Amino acid sequence: MHIVRNGNTYKIPFMRNGKMEENGYYDLCKIFADTHDRIAVQMDPNLFSVLAKAQQWLASNHINRPIILTSGYRTEHTNRMTEGAAVNSMHLYGKAADIHMSGIPIDYLARLLRLSGGAGIGIYSGFVHVDTWKERSWKG
Repeated sequence: MHIVRNGNTYKIPFMRNGKMEENGYYDLCKIFADTHDRIAVQMDPNLFSVLAKAQQWLASNHINRPIILTSGYRTEHTNRMTEGAAVNSMHLYGKAADIHMSGIPIDYLARLLRLSGGAGIGIYSGFVHVDTWKERSWKG
């Protein structure tokens, strides 16, 4: 996966020959860590699969864009400080990400994430929330 977080660019191998790359998984968990409290957890690998599938579909159509990650895992402290965050946010469990991609309309990205296996899809003005909990959608 090609990810940008806090101005840093990462290219992390996550899947190879249909199998999860263990080192890539742990590297992604560090990238998706809570940036305020600097804590990483084991993220839901299904979340990474959803993101990788969406990015691969775009790449197969000659659209090579990094995922811009604005929020991954959140501690309870960070979640309380995040405006509009749900009390029982899936970010607390390592099952959610807030992302956008340069040049990709938010509504298009939301549909692509749903087709790639995303369960919870929230559309906001500058990003899409995707999680792996249960199927639902909303506009924030």
